[in-house]
Amino acid sequence: MSITTEQSGEGSFSASELRNISDAVKRHRGDELLDTESVTEQYPFPKATLYGWRYHRTGPPSVRLGRRVYYRRRDIEKWIDEQAAKQARR
Repeated sequence: MSITTEQSGEGSFSASELRNISDAVKRHRGDELLDTESVTEQYPFPKATLYGWRYHRTGPPSVRLGRRVYYRRRDIEKWIDEQAAKQARR
């Protein structure tokens, strides 16, 4: 997606404002990448549990970028919904 701005006048945005808008759109779509620390702060999963799930490949999918591990918010939400559906079928 490409966003262009006017050089001057009403309706122009700074680079910082455009980044903030882009980040907000990504969060809205669920594309936001969360590191392990952010996941443990926003969801009831201890860090050790996330590590175990990654090792056994049983938790929400993760993405490795360089040396860091990230989780897409939409993948976490989808995984939680799938777990709830499994519980409901029992």
